Amino acid sequence: MNRREACAGIALAALSAPAAVRAADALASDRFMLHSTHVGRDFMIEVTPPVGAGRPSRRLPAVYALDAGYHVAAPAEAALQSAGAMAPAFVVAIGYPPGQPNTRETDLLHRTHMDGGVRIGGGGAAFEAFIQEELKPTIEARYLVDPDRSILLGHSLAGLFVANVLADRPRAFRAYLMASPSIWADSRALSQVRAAAPRGRGRLAFVTVGGAETPRMKTGVAALWAILGGPGSTFVLRSQVFPGQTHMSYYPAFLAAALPAALPSR
Repeated sequence: MNRREACAGIALAALSAPAAVRAADALASDRFMLHSTHVGRDFMIEVTPPVGAGRPSRRLPAVYALDAGYHVAAPAEAALQSAGAMAPAFVVAIGYPPGQPNTRETDLLHRTHMDGGVRIGGGGAAFEAFIQEELKPTIEARYLVDPDRSILLGHSLAGLFVANVLADRPRAFRAYLMASPSIWADSRALSQVRAAAPRGRGRLAFVTVGGAETPRMKTGVAALWAILGGPGSTFVLRSQVFPGQTHMSYYPAFLAAALPAALPSR
C-alpha cells in the first residue's frame, strides 16, 4: 500500500467516526439558489471551500457533485484533504431547493425510457447546458476556481449523466468520475461515448461498480470500460470493482478512491 492509499484509508475510516461527522457539519460553505433559464427551474447550490484555505491566493480545482453528492462528498473531500490524500479543491454540490420536487429522473436522463410503465427522462441536455453555460460561469466568477481543472462526479443515473456529458463535451471537464453509471437506462449512451472516445486527450474517466450489483449494471459498466479503455480511446481509464458491495453501500469508498485519483496530492 502506498502513502496515498494509506491516507485515503485513514480518511475513509474517519468519515464513519461521530467526531468527523460533527466536523463535517461545521464546514463553512456558501449556499444559494440559482435559476436556470435552460431548465426553467431553480437549483440549490452549495459551495464548500478547501479545508483551511481561508481565501485562496490561487485558482483551485472544483468538483461538481451531482445529487448534491448525497451530502457526503464535501465532508469526504475535507477528510481526504486533511489526511493529505488529495489536493485542495472546492466542492460544488448541485441539488434541489427545499419544497421543490426532486426531478432527477428528468434532469439526469438525456433520452426518455420506460420505467415501471412510466416514461421518464429527456431533460439531460437542458441540465447539461445549465451546468456548462450557467452554473460554471457563476462559480468561476464568484470563487477562485480554475476553469481548466473542473471535475464532474455522479452515481447511478447521475453516473449515466456524467457519461453523456463526456460524450457531448469530452473537453468540458478534466475528469469524469462515475460510480455505477446506469448505462442500461440509455440505449444510445455507449455509441455516443464510443464516438467521443478519441477526443479524450488524456482526461481521466474513473468508472466503478459494486461487486454485488445486478447483472445489468455490471454488464453496462463493463461495456463502458471496454470503450474508454479500448483501441482509439485517448481517455485515461481507471476502473474498479468494490467486492461484495451493493449499489449504494460503496459510495464513500468510491469517493475515497476517485477523488485522490483525479486530484493527487503533490
